[in-house]
Amino acid sequence: MPEMTSHIGLKKPLKTEIADISVLNENMDIIDLAMGHMASVPTLSKNAAGAISELHEAISGASGGDNQTVRNQVALLLETDTRRTVFEYTGGLISAIVEKDETVEVARTTLNYTGGALAAVVEVAGGKTVTSTINRDGNGNIVDITKGVN
Repeated sequence: MPEMTSHIGLKKPLKTEIADISVLNENMDIIDLAMGHMASVPTLSKNAAGAISELHEAISGASGGDNQTVRNQVALLLETDTRRTVFEYTGGLISAIVEKDETVEVARTTLNYTGGALAAVVEVAGGKTVTSTINRDGNGNIVDITKGVN
């Protein structure tokens, strides 16, 4: 009696068994059903190997290795997205933007003001803190923004 694969139940004939074409065809039907119709895959390549390669390249390119290269944002589609964005206010001004997954805080962006003008933005997510300080001239005009990562 053949062994079965653990994930999709393919039949694996024993070394002592003679290969049966009908068993191979059953396995092919199971694989085809599990893969689904490749036209529905949101990649340019419409075969499994090409789609996986394309997604791997996109995900690998999403992480920044330096501060000078701008990369396109890569988003993976989730069947269910339970995240929500919550705004917190202090003195009539938005003081924080919090991204939550159910009740768990995933990311927090804090807005700091000086004299009613935005002075800094502090983003905390994934164990990293990025602080963007807004530098102004004597007239209150933004001159530049400096960024630090901790």
